[in-house]
Amino acid sequence: MDKAELILYGFATYLAIKSLISLMSEHRTHYKKKLAAELKARAAAAPPPAPPVQNAASQKPQRVGARATAKSRPAEAKPQAAGKT
Repeated sequence: MDKAELILYGFATYLAIKSLISLMSEHRTHYKKKLAAELKARAAAAPPPAPPVQNAASQKPQRVGARATAKSRPAEAKPQAAGKT
């Protein structure tokens, strides 16, 4: 292999790598534009989110005969000490 062939192979390798980088960059920009358009269309077509529904099944069931907790106990009148108003 003489010097001219080595230079030719080096130049061909350089052009191949440069072309590959250019092709990959173009593919990336095309893909980003396509993805942005798809997401925009999907967001426009999607219905607005519904508010959360609270039904009896989603609430914690009360046990029969269970003691009342401090949170569920009704407010009771506390007895006051004698002499205080």
